[in-house]
Amino acid sequence: QFKPIEAAVWVEKETLIKMGYIKLVQREDERQAAMAGLMTKQLTQPGVEKHLGDFGVDPESASHTQINQLSGGMKVKVV
Repeated sequence: QFKPIEAAVWVEKETLIKMGYIKLVQREDERQAAMAGLMTKQLTQPGVEKHLGDFGVDPESASHTQINQLSGGMKVKVV
């Protein structure tokens, strides 16, 4: 069963680190940084083509080809 949000306890980052939870803190920091990065990228055709173009994928392949249909070398660039 889930507890209401009022039952949650918030602990400061520095306190968690002092308690020995440095790896969990780092993992959460990385997760939040990744989420922030995803929020800034535009999920439009030009945005996707530009992003994949940075990895050497041509715009035609980026827009009109499914990943499973790409060659092995192209998949390595995408994934």
